[in-house]
Amino acid sequence: MGPRSFLPLVLLFILLFGSCVTPEPIETALELEMAPVEPPDVVEIELLTFETLDTNIAPPSSDALARLLALWRAFPEKIQGLWASTEDWFVDLGTAQFRWADGRMLNSDYPYTEQVHATYLPMWDLEGLGLPIWERKILRENQRPFFELNQTYGFDPRVRNQDFLDLLYDAPTQETSESQMEWVRFLGLPIQIHPRAVPALRRVDEHIRLAQNSSSEVQDFIENLDQVWGFFWRPIAGTSRRSMHSYGIAVDLIPGYYGRRFPYWRWALESGYPYWWRLSPRDYWTPPSEIVRAFEEEGFIWGGRWAAFDTVHFEYRPEYMVFEQPLEILDEKP
Repeated sequence: MGPRSFLPLVLLFILLFGSCVTPEPIETALELEMAPVEPPDVVEIELLTFETLDTNIAPPSSDALARLLALWRAFPEKIQGLWASTEDWFVDLGTAQFRWADGRMLNSDYPYTEQVHATYLPMWDLEGLGLPIWERKILRENQRPFFELNQTYGFDPRVRNQDFLDLLYDAPTQETSESQMEWVRFLGLPIQIHPRAVPALRRVDEHIRLAQNSSSEVQDFIENLDQVWGFFWRPIAGTSRRSMHSYGIAVDLIPGYYGRRFPYWRWALESGYPYWWRLSPRDYWTPPSEIVRAFEEEGFIWGGRWAAFDTVHFEYRPEYMVFEQPLEILDEKP
């Protein structure tokens, strides 16, 4: 890799996090039981001195570093370190290293070409999270992706780098994934999930139980809840990518009935609504806002924020929340 040195990171920290820290930090207990190892408040990053690089080569983006730091803090027992080369940021998971590649987390020896860029789907996609469906306004000029979804029926040949996810969640096969899942009860119903998500899901249960005491809407929702789905080894519909249910970090809330409303964009399309993104708020099935808030405060992303909505679905992605939190970075090795 050539000679290494340490880039002064205090200024980089200010540059990185000055724009990504919210004015009012989210107050949650996310880090209390998130992992058996406490997330570091101070981290050291080994970097090349960018001044020595060819002037025709741009240094890796600071945005990538900010997101990788959040990933590191969310998985401190998994990620051994970060480093940069003239080409990209890299993350070390001990037995393997992966390159950022615009969020695609490729094996370190994968060449990052235009073809690879088109073949692999980013694993980190904050841009895919937007307003809840009932607040979303989709302009005419932004409707092309929805028409394309209709034409392909959601088929997406792009893949994720399963090596990275398999190491992160210790789940290279269905058997190894299933062997580590835990059975818990959520809102009185059984669910099998990854042990990493158990403490957060229990806190979600507590939040909802408190809301139930003061909200008849939440009470009715719980009484109508028929099943909760967690671990389920399968691909995502219309793709060859493994579902996050396969890792036990996704939760689906299945009601006893939907009241003739749509929880999923495909169902609306199949029911004769080719412009399903123009449905009125009353046509969507959604959990009460207190339910959504309880999940999101504990690091679960709600599928009702996705452009192609899936309102029963929640994914445990604590790195998205950690991304919002400040972090002190050392500018030199002690």
